[in-house]
Amino acid sequence: MGRRGKEKQAQEMRDEIDVEEMTREIVLSDSDLVVGEEDYVAPEPGEEVRLEDLEGVGRITAQKLRSAGYYTVTDIAFASAHELAVILGSEERAMAIIRAAQRIINRGEEFITAKALFEKRKNIEYISTGVRSLDDLLEGGVEVGSLTEFIGEFGAGKTQLCHQLA
Repeated sequence: MGRRGKEKQAQEMRDEIDVEEMTREIVLSDSDLVVGEEDYVAPEPGEEVRLEDLEGVGRITAQKLRSAGYYTVTDIAFASAHELAVILGSEERAMAIIRAAQRIINRGEEFITAKALFEKRKNIEYISTGVRSLDDLLEGGVEVGSLTEFIGEFGAGKTQLCHQLA
C-alpha cells in the first residue's frame, strides 16, 4: 500500500471515530443537555472530577480539550466559549460544556454573563436621600439591596441621613 493509500485509510479511521464519538456525545436542546446512550451521573462532592465526567464530554472530546491545554474542570469552567468553540466546532456545545463545568465547581451557584449582569443592573431601584446634590453623587440615590457606606467627620450628618432613609 502506497503513502496515499495509508493516508486515506488513516483519514477514514479518524472520520469513523469522529462519527462514533458524535453519536455518543450530546444532543443540544436550547440550554438543556440530554446525554446520549448513557445517563449522566453527577460526581459526588469532594470526588475528583475528570473531564470525561462532565456532561457532554466523551473520550475523544476530552482528548481534544487536553491537547489544547484544558486539563481540569476548572480550566473548562473559566474558559472562553469562543476558544472552546474553535476546538469543539460549535459555540452552543462549548457553552453547554462550560455550564456543566461551572455547575460542578459551584455546586448550585450560577455564573452570570456580563450582558446578563448589565440587564440586571438596569432594573435596580434607588431611594432618594432628599438632597438632589447627594443623589447626584450617589448616581441616583442609595441603591436598594446593597450596602452604602457614608464616612465623614464628626457632625457631618451621617446619622441624620441614616435616620431619614429609615
